[in-house]
Amino acid sequence: MQKALLRALFAILVLGPPGQGKDWPVIPPETWSIKQGPGANSHGAVILDEWVRYGIRETEVRRRIRIFGEAGKAAAALPAFNRIYELEGRTVLPDGQVTPFNQAKDLVTATIKVGHFESKQESLIPPGLTSDCVVDLYYRNSDSERFPCSDQGDGNG
Repeated sequence: MQKALLRALFAILVLGPPGQGKDWPVIPPETWSIKQGPGANSHGAVILDEWVRYGIRETEVRRRIRIFGEAGKAAAALPAFNRIYELEGRTVLPDGQVTPFNQAKDLVTATIKVGHFESKQESLIPPGLTSDCVVDLYYRNSDSERFPCSDQGDGNG
C-alpha cells in the first residue's frame, strides 16, 4: 500500500494534477442526471471534483462543477481581484458543445446575484455558461500579498 501511495505522489509531482489542461477527464453520462445537490438547501450547483495545492507564493486549483440551476452559475465565477496568471478551462453543454477558454480576458466580468443576496464584487464568468452545464477550471494565482515572505532572510544569520 505504501508503494502505491508513493507511486501516486510521484505521478502527481512529475505529471502535475490530474486533468490539467487539455486532458480533461471524460464527463460520465450520469453527471447530466444530477439535478440537485445533497441536502434540501441546494444552490443550483455541485462541485464534482476539486484539487488544490497551496504554495508559499501561489495557489493552484483544478475544479469540475455541475451547474443545474440559474443560481448555480455563481459557483463557476472567479473573483476578479485574484491575481490569476495561468488559466485554462471549458464549459460543456449536455449536447457535447464545448467552449474552451485559456485567458482571463476570455471570461466576462459581472456582478453576481444569488437569491436575495447580490455581491458587489466583480467576478470572472466562463464563456458559454448556462444553467445546465459542466465547467472545468484550472488556474494558478499569486498569493504573494497574502503570504508575504522575503528571500533576504530574517537577519539572524
